[in-house]
Amino acid sequence: MDKFSDTAILIDVSITMQSTDFEPNRMTVVKNAVEKFINDKDEKQSFSIIVFAGNSYLICPLTKSKSELIKSLDNLDKLWKRIRFGTNYSEALLNGVYSLQNSKADFRNIMIFSDGTSNIKNSQLQFSKDAVKNFGIKVNSVIIKPKDFEIIPKGIDKNGLVFEKVPAKPLDSTLIKISHETKGIFEVYHTKKDFKNFDAHKFISKSDSINMTNINLKIDKKIYENKFQKLQKTTDSIKTIIK
Repeated sequence: MDKFSDTAILIDVSITMQSTDFEPNRMTVVKNAVEKFINDKDEKQSFSIIVFAGNSYLICPLTKSKSELIKSLDNLDKLWKRIRFGTNYSEALLNGVYSLQNSKADFRNIMIFSDGTSNIKNSQLQFSKDAVKNFGIKVNSVIIKPKDFEIIPKGIDKNGLVFEKVPAKPLDSTLIKISHETKGIFEVYHTKKDFKNFDAHKFISKSDSINMTNINLKIDKKIYENKFQKLQKTTDSIKTIIK
């Protein structure tokens, strides 16, 4: 890679990511893919990591350090039990922008890993999409979701989560539309076997090869100041958990 590239990695840790249809569960499969992405990165690549469900946390600011990034992934198992219920793409995307706001890289990307179901209808989604475009960022979406049947959590007992097999719900189009609008790319994987072929570096390189147009790089950051401050306060609230 001849040019510098900064990527905000957004990981869905909502309760459906504990589903066991991707063994041992969807979140672990994604975590392993992200860890490989980090270990294989070169010195011209910087990453940040955000986890999200009903709200979101920036668990690793933008850095080139592989060790810092890998260490932050160890917090996923703690955070999914504490994070707000639901799946809120709006706040997660804005947190991705927040982590990349000072990036001077040639390419700026958000890579979002999710099972593709947004169940919080947020009036701020358009604001977040506009922020992504104004900061010259592409949203690239990776969805892992069975096509026919899912094995999802239905409750909890003394032994932990209880699962049930149910027909798979139709794929939510939210991330498809966001990726399209920001000139990013979108891929869906229906089985763990298929997902083993996922190559994050090829995925990002493919995204970087697509030219962006109509991007406003003369940004008035005051528009985003209050939103970014709120995101920072939310992240500060979990510092004792992720030490």
